[in-house]
Amino acid sequence: MRLKERHNFGTGPNPSVGQFWLSYIDALIKLNRPDDAKAILSQAKQKGAEGEGFDKIEQRLNKLKEDNAQNPPQHIIQELNSLYSQNHFREVIVKIDALLLEYPNSFILFNIHGASLR
Repeated sequence: MRLKERHNFGTGPNPSVGQFWLSYIDALIKLNRPDDAKAILSQAKQKGAEGEGFDKIEQRLNKLKEDNAQNPPQHIIQELNSLYSQNHFREVIVKIDALLLEYPNSFILFNIHGASLR
């Protein structure tokens, strides 16, 4: 006998309730899965979800997307941090100068670049 059957817990989350969708989308964002969060938001809207909470989470997803588009992929940032921690400052600066051509608004690159100017 399953615990659910024995204790007669409810049927679980109710997808017709807006808070279900908001919590689900928020969890996906926290798990760094913005594409999945965007897809679930779209699904929720198709099922009639609307309101301030959905507007705010959509703005949050859009800002997250903009922030990610301004910065290089995480593996590149990790490589730069590794070089920096090994005191290879000149190499870091050269790589960042090249990356800034593709990511001119990357605050992360500017921060690492500034720290490397010793």
